[in-house]
Amino acid sequence: MKVGFLIDDSLDFPDGVQVYVLNVGSWLSSQGHEVHYLTSTTKRDDIPNVHSLTKNIQIPFNKNVLRVPLPVKKSKIRKLFANEQFDVIHVQMPYSPFFAGRVITQLPSSTAVVGTFHVAPYSKLETYSSMLLRPLYWRSIKRFDQIASVSESAQAFAKQAFGINSIVIPNAVPIKQFKQEPVAKKPSKVIDIRFLGRLVQRKGCHYLLRAMWQLKSKYPETVIHLTIAGQGPEEHKLKRLAQKLKIEDRVTFYGAIDRKDIPRYLADADILTFPSTGGESFGIILVEAMAAGESLVLAGDNPGYRKVVDDARVLFNPRDTNEFVELIIKFACDENLRRSVVKQQQRRAEEFDVRVVGQKIEAWYKEILAVSP
Repeated sequence: MKVGFLIDDSLDFPDGVQVYVLNVGSWLSSQGHEVHYLTSTTKRDDIPNVHSLTKNIQIPFNKNVLRVPLPVKKSKIRKLFANEQFDVIHVQMPYSPFFAGRVITQLPSSTAVVGTFHVAPYSKLETYSSMLLRPLYWRSIKRFDQIASVSESAQAFAKQAFGINSIVIPNAVPIKQFKQEPVAKKPSKVIDIRFLGRLVQRKGCHYLLRAMWQLKSKYPETVIHLTIAGQGPEEHKLKRLAQKLKIEDRVTFYGAIDRKDIPRYLADADILTFPSTGGESFGIILVEAMAAGESLVLAGDNPGYRKVVDDARVLFNPRDTNEFVELIIKFACDENLRRSVVKQQQRRAEEFDVRVVGQKIEAWYKEILAVSP
């Protein structure tokens, strides 16, 4: 098959949708399919068959930064399709009616169109703003053969905001890349807790710092150190909060981390914590973390994360500092319990392996092509 992944964004950023596209695209290529990427401006030269069709601008959305593509010229689309005849175009959703929407409406009738919906809202504002796009979808949405969502929460939002019916096919992670052999650690009584993600408000790092303050004051005999990896608009505010709480000796701000270094960073922790308060449709980072080494994963109790970990014992309300602290202490002080839950998390991660999910997507394409005119 010749498959084109259509994404409104650039592939230069390691965000969830980009990771999904590249994981699935790479797996399909390994199975002998020809894979192309239709994107806004992408400068990476290590990915074959990238077609950069427009530029994008940045706007705040869903407590994050959203890169919005500028309108694409129809002549550029027609030229691409004159040179490339795709069996399937796989659209990442929601999409811009002025970029992906235009590409979809220019597709020849012989090309099947499928979509994957990736978003769950953080607040009513995101829901209402998404609903404003609905009238602009009327022409392009009719062209789809079928749509999938990465989770039940994304599926519900697709229906609520856009009137889209979808099946659920989860995100895919190359589990083998994240499995790391345990590193022999020096004897130490320090519990190593780590976070990885964009430093935006909804990811909950400020709650994590407040939990560290309470841990230091309430359990001084248990020495816990926190490392925060990632960048974002909240970085300076978080550093000031750590200073205000007088926990600089217990917190390290690692900064940006190279994608190739993530597996080892995750694997070398005792506990990995992701205190997101919402706006998560899935949580690829949770699967990556559960697959890596012997680290325990604790996750904020939101619909996207809840479905991924599938274990109430490791879920918590980030806003409830007492609950958060007691959960950390429970697992920090009981190594046998920690190891038992880690084994279960490793098995859970295997369910999202790209080999498993990739086969579902490949079968999905073939099923649609079999019934397409």
